[in-house]
Amino acid sequence: MATAEPKPGTRYNVGTYPLHIDVLDMYQLNYQQPPHWQADLEFYLVIAGTAAVYVNGVWQQLQQGTGLVVNSRRLHYLSAERGTTARVATVLVNPELLAASTTDAGAELRQHSASSSQDYLYLEKQTPWQATILRRLSLLANYHRYGGSDPLSAYTDALALCARTVGHFARNVRPEVAADASQTAAVWQMVDYVDRNFATDIAVSDIARAGRVGRSQCYDLFAKVLDVSPNALLLQKRLEYATALLRGTELDMATVAQRAGFNDASYFARVFKRQFGQTPRAYRVAARS
Repeated sequence: MATAEPKPGTRYNVGTYPLHIDVLDMYQLNYQQPPHWQADLEFYLVIAGTAAVYVNGVWQQLQQGTGLVVNSRRLHYLSAERGTTARVATVLVNPELLAASTTDAGAELRQHSASSSQDYLYLEKQTPWQATILRRLSLLANYHRYGGSDPLSAYTDALALCARTVGHFARNVRPEVAADASQTAAVWQMVDYVDRNFATDIAVSDIARAGRVGRSQCYDLFAKVLDVSPNALLLQKRLEYATALLRGTELDMATVAQRAGFNDASYFARVFKRQFGQTPRAYRVAARS
């Protein structure tokens, strides 16, 4: 039975809680997430194969059994080598809920997530607290895949991940962080605009306007910060949403194309096959087999 149609921009998927858990077979994403940012901490655990995470201009390579946690409000994305069987668990949870009780806790949390703090933390089994995080990530991935728990328990475990992690984000000593902060903020705004509007008829000029920059500067900032063009990000987001519609609904191909932001179904089919090596219809069959 098909699931309810996903909504553009929706991230949380565990009951009514601000928590998202997923297990990504990277071939289904054409081996790369679209660049994104959010207030949430994002935890990655490599279940099979190898992967890499791009965070604010830096690549971090991950082997099977290792992980990474990306700090709040950092531009990042996950990638894997084409043709591999990479599988990665990802958990997004908003750490700000930990600071709801006291002003001091809120101030401390903001210090750890500020632009001057570390962008990410590498996770490996040899360090005890990191091993604990990796075990919890594995349990949450199993909850997502097989059930056996409940949303409140999963959410409580995810908050525990945040509590064990945020204090380890030390002050970042890289001198370029402060200088790049305004540029990165502009890219945040543009990525957020694409996230919210990719299913509509938008152009690069609209994306640039969201970041309060000109069209040429928009291209320059995307290349510098994300190593992709705004057009490529827009296409990635549309294809990502189209794959979700193909997996989770019975919509016909023309409707999938239209709802994902493609004005022409034939163009959608051509682009999809070029990216994934199969037609949208074949992708739907394979994803459900």
